Amino acid sequence: MIVVDNIKNISNLNKALFLFPVLLLLLIWSISGTVALRHLLLLVLVLVNYKFFDKKTALDWCRRFSFLFLLTAWFVSHALFITSDAGWVWSEITSQWLRAILVCLLGAMVAKSFVEQYGASAGKFFSWLCLIMGLVYGSLVLLTSAYYWLGNRDAITGFFPFTFSARGGKLEVSFVLSIALALVAVDVIQGFLKRKTILGLSLRKICFVAFFLVVAMLFAGARNALIGVVFLALSGTFMWFLAYANKRKALLILFPVFLLLAVFVYFAISMDQRWQYFHETLLLALDTDHHSAWLTRVDYPVMASGRAVDVSAYERISWIKVGAKLFWNDYMFGYGYGREVFGHALMAKFGASAGGHSHSGYIDLLLAGGLPAIVLWLGFVFSFVATVVKIYRRSHSPYALFLFFVLMGFNGRMLLDSVWRDHYLQLHFFIVAALWIILLSAERNLTSNFNENTGDTP
Repeated sequence: MIVVDNIKNISNLNKALFLFPVLLLLLIWSISGTVALRHLLLLVLVLVNYKFFDKKTALDWCRRFSFLFLLTAWFVSHALFITSDAGWVWSEITSQWLRAILVCLLGAMVAKSFVEQYGASAGKFFSWLCLIMGLVYGSLVLLTSAYYWLGNRDAITGFFPFTFSARGGKLEVSFVLSIALALVAVDVIQGFLKRKTILGLSLRKICFVAFFLVVAMLFAGARNALIGVVFLALSGTFMWFLAYANKRKALLILFPVFLLLAVFVYFAISMDQRWQYFHETLLLALDTDHHSAWLTRVDYPVMASGRAVDVSAYERISWIKVGAKLFWNDYMFGYGYGREVFGHALMAKFGASAGGHSHSGYIDLLLAGGLPAIVLWLGFVFSFVATVVKIYRRSHSPYALFLFFVLMGFNGRMLLDSVWRDHYLQLHFFIVAALWIILLSAERNLTSNFNENTGDTP
């Protein structure tokens, strides 16, 4: 008995250690200066997990992500036959896009190994890792903010991790927090509907976690992420309302929910003075014919009050407009794939460049691959969303809802942030692929159990 117990303890220890490289990768993925460590961990995960990756899982992955293969083929064809900047485009395809596709495959591989190691608890373990990632980043945001507000403003410059550092980093923090919030939103909805949750926490505890993450998002100060929180709350509320049987009672419950949402919006606006000048900044940013700061990044226009425009909002809006015009007038079939395609397209058109990316993933995608690329990407997104919504309506799987929120959140974020690149795209592909394999496994187990209980054969 002692020997058997020791063997079980060793087995449990191995399973626990199996989680560590995945958690470490999730934690360092969004931290600058960790590329070598990130690649080492990716290699470790490949070596540890490849033996679990069977033909069936490979086919599941290929079928679901087939649009990405077509998009890859288009990028390669464009580099071979269309672009005038082939050297740069090829280096970007090999170092960025193909790496993201391989990470997507690794996500499926890791998920399959989780299913083999943890069985029906695979999704729960993986989701807890995503939540821990969000809690760590949220804690660092609040600690950094407290340190800053206690009067250490000089010391905080360049301080780990991101929030008030000279290098910015609000996007990195808010991107991670958004993933954790999507997960928490699932369990809040499922909890109110008295359905199966992912994390297994009580409704009170999960609401506290949600509150913590929302406060951390407020202090991170990324306006576009806050807009994403509002849309996540609205879409989550809508999904809950559709599933709630008693519509009259649901309407009564919605009142305090919208009241809390209004309070959140009020604090988000009051904590960031840039919102007060947004309308005037918007008008100046759209006037790209009479202002050239969007290209030169000097001599920014001044508002009627004599105050300088909000540079961040001005550049985002003007670059989106200019990028759309470049696509329509010059690059209907794209300039060529690359993270900084916006800057290269500006240089080719105007002989000057305002920067690398356009602050909009969709504008970057339009300029990279033109109309074919955007059609293939939207085909991938909408076919995926339609599938997970169908699964959720059939089985009420929380993993389907989680996947829905992650997909919609990323693509919503793409409108106003350049997340279609670098570690953002890699992390997104990794989580989406992992959740898809976990969801398929859970659905097959559900079908198998149903057939066993009813005596039906598949």
